[in-house]
Amino acid sequence: DLVECLQEGRIESLAAVPGVAYMQDNGMILKKNKTAIFDLDTIPFIDRDLYHDLNLYSHHSILTSRGCPHSCKFCCNWGVGVKKCRSRSPINVVEELKYLKEKYGANTVYFADDLFFFNESQRIEFCDLVLANGLDIEWVAQLRADNLSEKLLRVMKKSGCVKLCFGIESGSQEILNSIGKRIKLEQIRNTFKLLSD
Repeated sequence: DLVECLQEGRIESLAAVPGVAYMQDNGMILKKNKTAIFDLDTIPFIDRDLYHDLNLYSHHSILTSRGCPHSCKFCCNWGVGVKKCRSRSPINVVEELKYLKEKYGANTVYFADDLFFFNESQRIEFCDLVLANGLDIEWVAQLRADNLSEKLLRVMKKSGCVKLCFGIESGSQEILNSIGKRIKLEQIRNTFKLLSD
């Protein structure tokens, strides 16, 4: 709405655009935001042709969610717009992977979400779909160190996962508690033991 308003030169119509803030008569006007989109599968894939020649790159990034089910004190992701976290379905994400592979020759995909899918069943479903579709693609994701199993790690590796990023934040339990991380050092140690086995 904002982009269309500016492109058409309708500056006077800014007041009708949801979610904008602007100054007027020495005061700030803040317009109420639109209702959040809860079914993220209804959002079309990004039109990457708007960028310069993406065929020059084999590495692409994807966002699969909005928000986060955790509420670490240092992070804004759980409080942006809507408290309810939302995720695309694994099949929708795999369809975008296929699109990137076919149209741009993507070899590597980085999942830019702070938390790659919100639960293990979605992660396993995603991996199974990558394998069932014969997608030869490497991928990188970010996870917490307290929600991984050996079964999940094996299927992730088999489906092309080459790197996992973890926000450990601290080796002090006291600090982890104070920042609301809600994770135990023992859970972190166990995860890295799983990764090294």
